Amino acid sequence: MKNPQAYKPALIIIDMINDFHFHHGKILAEKALNIIKPINELKTAFHEQDLPVIYVNDHYNLWKADLDTIMNHCRNPVS
Repeated sequence: MKNPQAYKPALIIIDMINDFHFHHGKILAEKALNIIKPINELKTAFHEQDLPVIYVNDHYNLWKADLDTIMNHCRNPVS
C-alpha cells in the first residue's frame, strides 16, 4: 500500500450542468445558485494547487462527451 501522504485529493463536481427542464426544475435552479460560489472557490483552490477537478454530468440523450454540445443544450433562461 502506498504511503497515505502520496495520495492527492481530487474535486469531483457532479451534475452542475443542467437544463432544469423537469418538474420542480425552476426551484432546483434557484437552490443551485446558493452553491455556485463555494463550488467555484473550491475549483479555484484545486486549480491553484495543480490538483485534478473532475466533472461528472448527464449527457441528456446526446450521447456525446463534448462539453460544448452539452452546454449549448442546457443554455436557457432557467439555467
